[in-house]
Amino acid sequence: MATVFIPGSFDPLHLGHVDVVDQALELFGGVVVGVLHNPEKPSGMFTPAERVEMERQAQHDMAV
Repeated sequence: MATVFIPGSFDPLHLGHVDVVDQALELFGGVVVGVLHNPEKPSGMFTPAERVEMERQAQHDMAV
C-alpha cells in the first residue's frame, strides 16, 4: 500500500480535515499529516504545536 502526505495549516482543525485523512487512509493505507505554518499569513487561533497535538488526538484511533 502507498503512503500519502496531506499538508495544511489546520487552523482550526475541523471534521472536514479529519474526514479527508480518514478517506485517504482507506484508499492508500498510510497517511502522513503535515501541520504547516505560513509566516506570510496572519497568525491563527492556535500555535503550530497546539495544532499538531489536536491532529494527533483527532487521528489516534486511526493509527495503523
